[in-house]
Amino acid sequence: MSIANLIDKNQAGIWRGPMVSKILHQLIKQVNWQFDNHEVDAMIVDMPPGTGDIYLSMAEKFAVDGAILVSTPQSISSIDLIKSIDCFRKLKIEIWGLIQNMAYLMVDNKKNYLFGQDGAKKIADSFDINFLGDIEILPEISQACENKIPLLTNSQYQNKNILAVFDKIYKKFKE
Repeated sequence: MSIANLIDKNQAGIWRGPMVSKILHQLIKQVNWQFDNHEVDAMIVDMPPGTGDIYLSMAEKFAVDGAILVSTPQSISSIDLIKSIDCFRKLKIEIWGLIQNMAYLMVDNKKNYLFGQDGAKKIADSFDINFLGDIEILPEISQACENKIPLLTNSQYQNKNILAVFDKIYKKFKE
């Protein structure tokens, strides 16, 4: 579920903190999250980077067991990542791990680091956070996002490489 599904695609979401908190509450509490008559075991909430009202609302109003942070390797991304780490620690929300997205692009069996190398991994190491792994730049991921199709639930976008990437991250998380 996304707030993008609830507003006109050409309309900006210009909301102050209380309105964002209300929308967050509606998304979590008023959406029917059952799937094939199964209750939700875990909920993943993709939040904007950094800090602010949305983080505070999540911590105050909902039982948040932990957080997995996702960042690109760029040094500019590390600014928000470090603030997010600090915020979660101050809110006493356990950080379960860190994933580096868009880590590299494979060309002719060689890793090309378009956005710098290992920026998020270095931050994970320096803050003693479990580094869960890299997600490389894959056209299938981009295509699925552009077509608004869940990547891992649609056979059109599944291949062994994508499944292996997420399986490796999951196994590292479960260690």
